[in-house]
Amino acid sequence: AEGAAEEETPVEAAAPAEPERPRRARRRARPAAAAPAPRGVGHVTVVTTGGWGLVYEGSRMLGETPSRLELSAGRHVLEIRPFGRAPGVRRVVDVEPDGRHRLSVPVAP
Repeated sequence: AEGAAEEETPVEAAAPAEPERPRRARRRARPAAAAPAPRGVGHVTVVTTGGWGLVYEGSRMLGETPSRLELSAGRHVLEIRPFGRAPGVRRVVDVEPDGRHRLSVPVAP
């Protein structure tokens, strides 16, 4: 009879109750206030007439002409350095998501 009484005891009653955890305030994600969300990419083809050049954005080299660059949407200042020499020719390009642009820059030796 004692064995039957143990079998009838619900499992929940035998297990210790979990202590309640204090609820943390949920933070809702704020739309792009702290870090701008990626808005897409576009393509810029850079060609040079009269020779070749290196394409830079700031101090970062992006490629050698002719180049097809994939850039994030927004304004970019590109510097084309004829034959790799600084100073170069600066061009501003506004890249739209899925947009295609072509920059043609004449260079001289």
